[in-house]
Amino acid sequence: MGLIMYFPVIDMSKNKKILIAALSILLVFLFSGGCVPRGSVITSLPQGINLTPQFIWRGNYERTGYFDVLPLKKKPELAWQYWHTEEIPMVRFVDSSPVYHKGNVYFCDTSGFLYSLNANTGKENWKKQIDGVAHKISFIADGVLFFGSGNHIFGIEADTGEISYNFIFDRGIIGKRSGELVLKDDILYFAAERWKKSFIGSPQLAGMYLYALNIKTGKYRWSKYINDALSLDLSFYNDILLATTQNSVLSVDIESGNILWKVPHANNQMFVTPISNGYFYTSDGHSFSAYSAGNGKEVWSINIIPKGSMGEFSNPCINNGTVYFVAGIYDKPHFFYAINAETGKLIWKKDLGEISLYPPTGSYSTTDNMALSRDVAYLSIYNKGAKLVALDITNKKILWEYPTSEEFLRYPPTFANESIYVQDGFYVGKLK
Repeated sequence: MGLIMYFPVIDMSKNKKILIAALSILLVFLFSGGCVPRGSVITSLPQGINLTPQFIWRGNYERTGYFDVLPLKKKPELAWQYWHTEEIPMVRFVDSSPVYHKGNVYFCDTSGFLYSLNANTGKENWKKQIDGVAHKISFIADGVLFFGSGNHIFGIEADTGEISYNFIFDRGIIGKRSGELVLKDDILYFAAERWKKSFIGSPQLAGMYLYALNIKTGKYRWSKYINDALSLDLSFYNDILLATTQNSVLSVDIESGNILWKVPHANNQMFVTPISNGYFYTSDGHSFSAYSAGNGKEVWSINIIPKGSMGEFSNPCINNGTVYFVAGIYDKPHFFYAINAETGKLIWKKDLGEISLYPPTGSYSTTDNMALSRDVAYLSIYNKGAKLVALDITNKKILWEYPTSEEFLRYPPTFANESIYVQDGFYVGKLK
């Protein structure tokens, strides 16, 4: 639709202020796109919605990576595979783990589409184009999928794909580096990227902002600029909010947004910080350490990688007082570790051979590649090709290996009913 604008004749000598104001408004209008974002603006939640999450990314807000579902112990076969686009693959790329909920599988792609598939057949239930690009579904509450995308926070009805909640904000962009939403006592915590506009050249990332938003009223409790953050992931334990940046773990006061303390970690650690029983766990590239989530003081630390070498660490998974992770030097022997989460004492370790957590084509920006399903750990590795490995943590035996593509290494699988749902970059599939 065209835009017709009428400018009356203005006496320049008497109306300079008016002219300047009018031109300023016009410039703001033009450079902001000249229109409101597409889609309906629905700022109120569905009436009577129960905001208790039924699904949370990485299993819980503590981000322990543990899922209390039946594991798949026999070597799986491909039950179905869904290729979600007929276009150029890189235009629509699956950039997150799929999500299972009540017989359906949900995922997003990089062109702004959200999909629902029948978990038994792999057939498409619906697909919905949304504003921005969603990377992961953060949580599901009362049949509504919640996630951030661009300058929107969406709630999408899982059954129909209809938008039931759409909060549009103008304070940055929720993107790849922004991590996931956390909802606690009606307060939604989320990070947004702030980009500098540039008339010449590409926009530049200016930093990350962390926000606390009352999801029912749409009013901000606070906002906080994290000046050294180029990425930001959130984990929550009781009333403790931790923000993991590319080089540190920050404790954030949930009432004010003030930073309480800061613990540095290795620049190559890109996993979200897990919390369990008041401790959080991190790595500096050489050692693996536990800290008090209350005051940020070190509780214990164990040396894993010799000084002079930089190691690669998987994201830790925690259950039953034990923290599990894989560590080693690229293309050299790696070990699967089981550590007492309270004392730091080694319980056992298993030699996995000369593997890598990254493909040889380059390092990914995440090592979120391990998850627990009761007594089985699932790990994505690279060893003469990408593989998904299942390891029984009760007897330390590898149950099976399944070949995948390099793209699979970036995210852990999703579990349900002795089945595994995976993304492979261009495909979403079911192993059973």
